Amino acid sequence: MITKIQTIKSPTIRQTKIRKAIINALISSNCLLNKNQLLEKLKSQKIKPDRSTIYRELKSLENNNIILKNNILGTDYYEILDKHHHHHIVCLKCNKIKSFDICKYKSIINKLKDQIQDFAIIKNHSFELFGICNSCNKK
Repeated sequence: MITKIQTIKSPTIRQTKIRKAIINALISSNCLLNKNQLLEKLKSQKIKPDRSTIYRELKSLENNNIILKNNILGTDYYEILDKHHHHHIVCLKCNKIKSFDICKYKSIINKLKDQIQDFAIIKNHSFELFGICNSCNKK
């Protein structure tokens, strides 16, 4: 499997220690990480960037189509932008997030052609389900 760490070798984005650490943290995570979770993962590796560096690096990786930002319930989460597209289910009590696969993107876009005719290219889409996880439901 080719990792995103290999894709940042380009003239437009340098391969820095912090960028590598961010990408590796996102690759090793199950799915989404918010900024605080990402900072904790970096601290566990003895990498302690300040918050402004994290914001700048995340924005650069997002602008270069290496990561994807999702806003779920008012919090920004990040994940590696890869070919394995998936969606999320979120617990409304504990904010647990789990990914799942049910993407019928192309067939849905074909059905919506009349409604989206002003757009030449659809680059991405998101679909989140919200509910109560089993652990919270038992409480």
